[in-house]
Amino acid sequence: MRLAKGTDYAYRILMLVAINKDRDMTVESVSTALRLSRTHCMKIIAKLSNGGFLKTQRGRGGGLELGQEPSDIRMGDVAKVMESDFGYVECLCPRCDDEPKPDCPMFGGCEMSRIMSRSVKQFVASLNEHSLADVLRRSKNAPNLMMPDCPDPLDESDLVLSDEKAL
Repeated sequence: MRLAKGTDYAYRILMLVAINKDRDMTVESVSTALRLSRTHCMKIIAKLSNGGFLKTQRGRGGGLELGQEPSDIRMGDVAKVMESDFGYVECLCPRCDDEPKPDCPMFGGCEMSRIMSRSVKQFVASLNEHSLADVLRRSKNAPNLMMPDCPDPLDESDLVLSDEKAL
């Protein structure tokens, strides 16, 4: 099973915000620290916020903070929010239409769909055995995520958007 890059970045964002909980974390500081475009970072943060993993506040004095305690954020739950689907075979794709209509003539009678369904559930369950707190506790380089030199949110001269135009 393979997770999308956005899910990987979501895990990194959660770790970064958790480790720097006593600092003012902004989209700009996170995108700069992770070398992501601001636009891409905002999309990931929006999904994390909609999933309840992050709280966001716009404007002056705003920023990012965890929406739950690190021990309550389960890695599988994050993956479920971030992944567009776990439809590794067409008959498992829950978002193909209102009712999936796979082209496979064996739909409904094939054991492969049940095997894949169980595999996906076990994969997510395995991820859910670990919380954000567990990940942070076991991360040898967690101190490297501290951001002593967070860029000033008003100084965006180093920030480059995905279309390569500086702000």
